[in-house]
Amino acid sequence: ATVSVLYWKRGVYSFIIIMTNRLNVIASHTPTDFTNRLVDCNGVKISCRYTGQGKGTPLLIIRGLGMTKEDSDSLSRRLAGERMVVTIDNRASGESDAPDCDYTFKDMAHDCVQVMLSFDNVSKFHVLGVSMGGCIALQLAFHYQKYVSSLIVGCSYATKGEDIGVPMRYRELTLAEMPTDPSSRHRHIKELFEFSFTPEWINSNADVFKSLLKDYEEAEIKRLNGPNGRGQEKAIMSFLSTGMLQELTGIHCPSLAVTGCRDLIMPYRNTVQISQKIPNCDLAIIPHAGHLFWEMEPQISTSIILTFLRRHDKVL
Repeated sequence: ATVSVLYWKRGVYSFIIIMTNRLNVIASHTPTDFTNRLVDCNGVKISCRYTGQGKGTPLLIIRGLGMTKEDSDSLSRRLAGERMVVTIDNRASGESDAPDCDYTFKDMAHDCVQVMLSFDNVSKFHVLGVSMGGCIALQLAFHYQKYVSSLIVGCSYATKGEDIGVPMRYRELTLAEMPTDPSSRHRHIKELFEFSFTPEWINSNADVFKSLLKDYEEAEIKRLNGPNGRGQEKAIMSFLSTGMLQELTGIHCPSLAVTGCRDLIMPYRNTVQISQKIPNCDLAIIPHAGHLFWEMEPQISTSIILTFLRRHDKVL
């Protein structure tokens, strides 16, 4: 079987044909063990999780609103055959602290740098940020360029809030108070989470969706019931008030923007815009995939990401 992916490399559009049997080979040799650790980032304890080893440059994965480090386990396993892969709980998520103050994506990017530099012999690393994590990754690549070997931004945005095109219903659900009744709360979170996929994928992958929803629901309840549970939303609103389109021209590391063609939360034009602003940024658009493209199309996503990382690895 084959799949066509639209890939824009340094200004030239081309359809690349990816052989799915080759993808299975790429993803077959993966680690299964993870180690957790807490890192003190200027008084804020950030929880991280890592796996893998090898000569490839380490990779940091930054997830989106409310997501936890464990949510990236399947992706980490697929990417960790040649390198260490680190995922973090952003402030107020999972086991990380939720400071009782306002903070910004730049603050969260600084957390990421401190986490990665806490590992022995790590001075530079690849960065993969998706959704809100993509915004944090952009801040990291702009403000802390000397640490970034390459940047991958997935299903993210850099423009001002009114220009993004997020569906009104999704915005309402995100900002609404979480119902206290367990049944109503479950329906609320389920409707919110469904925006991350396409209806066809949910119908064809009911068991997978149910498992992902269970993990997401548990994490969201813990986050929103914790101290300063809306801190991430405040950071998003602060970022949306100005965006950072102009700053993107100052990002000079090798970069890739990747998105699903059917992203219901973050229309793919936002990722295209990022690729147009960052100098020499590659762009990959995955057909039929939604916001969580790496869950919907794991083999294609793995191939795109690994190919890019290998191209820009600094062998340790």
